Amino acid sequence: MGRDGETIAHYYCILMAEDLPAKAFQEDYRALLHLLEALDGFVLVYVFAESTLARNEVRARLTDSLRLRAIGLDVAADADSEALLAKLWRGIEPTAAGKVPLWVECDLPGEDWDRVRGFMLGRLNEARHRLETSFSRPLFLLLPATWKHAAARAAPDLWSVRKWVLEAPNAIIETTQRIPPRTRDDTRVSHVDRNVSPRLAEMLREWRNMLNSTPAEIGSLVPGWLLVDELIENDGVAALDIAAQVRALAQRRVEAAADPSLRRSFLRDWSVSWNKVGDATNALGRVEEALAAYR
Repeated sequence: MGRDGETIAHYYCILMAEDLPAKAFQEDYRALLHLLEALDGFVLVYVFAESTLARNEVRARLTDSLRLRAIGLDVAADADSEALLAKLWRGIEPTAAGKVPLWVECDLPGEDWDRVRGFMLGRLNEARHRLETSFSRPLFLLLPATWKHAAARAAPDLWSVRKWVLEAPNAIIETTQRIPPRTRDDTRVSHVDRNVSPRLAEMLREWRNMLNSTPAEIGSLVPGWLLVDELIENDGVAALDIAAQVRALAQRRVEAAADPSLRRSFLRDWSVSWNKVGDATNALGRVEEALAAYR
């Protein structure tokens, strides 16, 4: 296996969604997963969904992503507003368990629910400082798409500390359905297929340049992680090749680090890179190997 074009050029570019809003969502969602992997403690994410079907799709994708990492999703969802708020207040108590993300669905239509949303955001706005200092897990606030500006007005302090805003259009309902991994033989080709998109070709060029650099010259492994995510949706074999290269590069950086604080940072990158190996292996249907990589 070569370490440059030979091992990163054997794939075909298959776009899962021709609809631009769906493509934007997929890119934002992958970036959100990177954010969750990189940050510890309180992470506030707003999710604005155009419909309950779009909301359910986002929740299903997030649940799947977390399950593979042996993490659950703590869901607060109830058609009774008092019961929903009670679950939310319990969920943000400092004693709430572990680092499992809390997902709060407050997206039902109607004026009564508009008032509930305003009240909920106002209370969370007042508790912003406590959330930042005492709440040690991600918080997802699911609201209707029409509430994006209203959420900022109702809770300006809370809005100011958000880490991510994810918009879920109805277009994702059909275009992000789970597709079985594409199978192919392991024959390498010596050129990039002419159907490769310019964006993907640029990502490959950037990764080649990183591979030709010394560990000290590499500032971040994010380009490699993003390339793995991009290839997973097109060709699982290629994604696994790149993931293995990223993991090996991460390990070399750990071994070359003399400074303890730098080594700790590189160890975290190494851990995330193992997760990418797991993602790519899972895309090929090799679940047991994926779980071993996540551990």
